[in-house]
Amino acid sequence: MSSQDEETLQQFSAGSLIWVMTKQLPEKVQVEDLPWTKAKVLRQFPDGDSGEVEVEVVLESMTDLSAIFAFEETEVGTTQNVKARVGISSCRTRTEDDSIVEDLVNSDILHEPAVLKTLGLRYMVDDIYTYSGQILIAVNPFKPLKHLYGPSRMTSYYNSFLGTESPHVYAIAEQSYKSMLMDEESQSILISGESGAGKTETAKLVMQYLAMRHGQALPQRANESSSPASTNGFDRNGQSVSPFTAGLMNSSKRKESSPVENQVLQSNPLLEAFGNAKTVRNANSSRFGKYVDLKFNSMGKIQTAFIQTYLLERSRVVQVSPMERSYHIFYQICKGSSEAQKEMFHLQNLSVSDFAYLSCSNL
Repeated sequence: MSSQDEETLQQFSAGSLIWVMTKQLPEKVQVEDLPWTKAKVLRQFPDGDSGEVEVEVVLESMTDLSAIFAFEETEVGTTQNVKARVGISSCRTRTEDDSIVEDLVNSDILHEPAVLKTLGLRYMVDDIYTYSGQILIAVNPFKPLKHLYGPSRMTSYYNSFLGTESPHVYAIAEQSYKSMLMDEESQSILISGESGAGKTETAKLVMQYLAMRHGQALPQRANESSSPASTNGFDRNGQSVSPFTAGLMNSSKRKESSPVENQVLQSNPLLEAFGNAKTVRNANSSRFGKYVDLKFNSMGKIQTAFIQTYLLERSRVVQVSPMERSYHIFYQICKGSSEAQKEMFHLQNLSVSDFAYLSCSNL
């Protein structure tokens, strides 16, 4: 056994609390399809090349990862005296206290199971955002969280520094906006994640915040007063509008909006119609990549916008997997076209079920 393995083995003395890799446990003690399970070290077997320990698996109820990340409510009982012999390479240390830090960098222990537990505990109380340094981690809540968004919440991040307020996508957008003005250099925000993680909605939230900053930049810098008519989420006619629309409407006392503002405002629904589709995991999955380039002047006001799309999943047009659909636009045309439009497109008396490519998935 190497000196490094001996040092590692010392961390897992009898009585130590650990996380153990679930796939290394015998099948009889695997209760959930999760990567890590809580355990307690009973004794060591330092006779192998890498060292082994005997562990007692701890299955808890509402504080275990299985309860945190379960998509359906399940009951997890407590199992006593379930033992297994595993290698130290599949073990990680843990503490009795649950960490709910806002920045993972401040965690007492930083490894995969500890990160998952922190994210899970925050998720349970609807704190879906967590920092890892300057990186923001977002866990899709799969439900509306109105208290996290809107003009009033945007205001709390106005002119703030990263880390002074609770983790939020607004904070990332504010940091980029301030850095652009202070450093006079272009800034980039990269949004990545698997299908259904919330990339499209997060991009919309960034655009909404930048639109709000766009609306406040000119009046503030020119010492002009702006009408608060739209800051409450309503237009002049009393109609409810999105925060993005409200930010653009509140830009100044001008009677007309610029074409650039209208184009930025209206681009997302159009792109989603032609590039988004229903998949098994996501009812509004983007099947293409998107690069949005917003250009601001020295006063922090949007001047031009450029949107580039790439890597469209073209095969979806002619081949749709079971329980999935083709692009939204095809169904929208069949369902929402007027009689004049149906005549123009030769769709009279036709529905989705009449088209082989659209009806092959039976959705």
